[in-house]
Amino acid sequence: MMNNVAMADDSAYLHIPTHLNDVRRWLEQHLSPIAGSPQVETWHLLEALLAKPKHIILNEIGSLTEAQRETLGKWLTRRLNREPLQYITQTAYFYGLKLKVTQAVLIPRPETELMVADALQHIRTLTAPTVVDVGTGSGAIALTIQRECSQAQVTASDVSEDALELAHSNATSLGCDVSFIQSDLLAEVKLQHAVMQADVVLANLPYLPMSDQRWLTPEVLAEPSSALFAGEDGLGLASRLEQQAFKLMKPSSLLYLELDPRNVQRAFEQSQAWATKEILSDLATRQRFLKLTR
Repeated sequence: MMNNVAMADDSAYLHIPTHLNDVRRWLEQHLSPIAGSPQVETWHLLEALLAKPKHIILNEIGSLTEAQRETLGKWLTRRLNREPLQYITQTAYFYGLKLKVTQAVLIPRPETELMVADALQHIRTLTAPTVVDVGTGSGAIALTIQRECSQAQVTASDVSEDALELAHSNATSLGCDVSFIQSDLLAEVKLQHAVMQADVVLANLPYLPMSDQRWLTPEVLAEPSSALFAGEDGLGLASRLEQQAFKLMKPSSLLYLELDPRNVQRAFEQSQAWATKEILSDLATRQRFLKLTR
């Protein structure tokens, strides 16, 4: 989808300063037309470029090498072409975890951390919890739960082989023991068995209606469409999963769904068969999550 974005002219950004303080100001100036927080994006780029945290860089009076300046110039050109910063640095943060992300997966959002936090409150009360993350993408949800609750047995699934390869790589880097299964929702028999034993099932599936393509930012449209859109109304995948999960899950187990705030009330009304159901809001008080008890 990046071909729909006006390309920046590489030659306009060749004269990169050498000294770090000058580089920082130069980056902020060039990012300001497109970035909501040019200072934040500048530090993300510098931390990735130098492989050092901000507090270390601040205490250095250094210069960039020619190779670093060349890399930074390429990164800036990509960002000015409205490619997401996380794809450029191949890094995203979720619940304190540093994850590798590529164009094969959705970039993890901080809103999803609220769903994970609520689930963890329940998971921590269990002796040997079993958890399933459907549509894992980069592995953000599954890896967070395993890191936060080491006794949890976690299974993660995705329909995309590329996504699973990336999630497995993140699990290895973080030392997380998570099982991965390729499956279209709950179609795979092995995944069905995991869901039957699960205490908690979580899913942040694609939930945008196709019509949203008309107004989404170039940064969002750079993410894989298969990780963004779910049919005409945005509920196609979540509704299928809810029905599949209800048939498989054991009594008292929980299903968490992250949804488009425009669709949460409708999904709530459609989930009549569950023992209890609750709508959870995000930090902006938008109704975003559905919590269902079997």
